[in-house]
Amino acid sequence: MNKLVPFQKNTSADKFQIQARFVQKSPFEIHLEFLLQGPISQMLCPPPEEPSRQDELWKSTCLEAFFGQKGGAYLEINCSPSGHWNAYEFESYRKGMRRAEHITVRLTRLEKDDQEARFFVQVISEKEFALSQVGLTMVFESTNHEKSYWALRHPAPQADFHNAEAWTLPATH
Repeated sequence: MNKLVPFQKNTSADKFQIQARFVQKSPFEIHLEFLLQGPISQMLCPPPEEPSRQDELWKSTCLEAFFGQKGGAYLEINCSPSGHWNAYEFESYRKGMRRAEHITVRLTRLEKDDQEARFFVQVISEKEFALSQVGLTMVFESTNHEKSYWALRHPAPQADFHNAEAWTLPATH
């Protein structure tokens, strides 16, 4: 597991530790796992719903991954604890955004108790993944609606998950 760090310390972030990992199971399938440790009752976690593709999931607790490709293009994967999801393609840094229609995301399992929550996410593509680097991130919203932004690293003065300098995992990880 890879440790995620909060962009900014705040009262909610101080109480938690977050780790994440990815495993490429095949050229068409990636598994993500996120582990949160801390007072789970203080995490705003929407109840499970019938999964659907939705925009703006990052406005609340959201599991995310960024898959960099050669030439600057990348994919953004979003998955809510509710099961809602989305996937986007970008031509370059925040440019040319469009839905990645060839991608399906599924929250396959959620294990939760008082001090730990573990989320398992499956990402399936109709095309082969051509990854050069990977970034694992999470937006965490507490029950008092305080948000913290977690990533492998934060290289810029603003929290920016789209910054490829933060995607520190090699694609073969």
